[in-house]
Amino acid sequence: MTSLSQASVYPNPYRPTLATHKADGIVFDQLPASTIIKIYTLAGDLVRQLKDDNGDGVIGWNAKNEDGQDVASGVYFALLNGGGDKRTMKVAVQR
Repeated sequence: MTSLSQASVYPNPYRPTLATHKADGIVFDQLPASTIIKIYTLAGDLVRQLKDDNGDGVIGWNAKNEDGQDVASGVYFALLNGGGDKRTMKVAVQR
């Protein structure tokens, strides 16, 4: 069983103007099966909720909100919940 302590996020910062970044978006890797990630602004507003639906331990985020709009440049908190554990990670978006 994978622990959230092994989780990683890349690229960080995410620059969608770079071709290599735009293709994959932001990737959360080495996650326990059935992990849920909630992305928040620094003000605490929920931007997006993501799930590991196929159980491969990888979740991608295209830096868009729930309405499909690009999020603004800035720092976001990702609250990871999986494997009976919780972890917070910072993610930066530079447009």
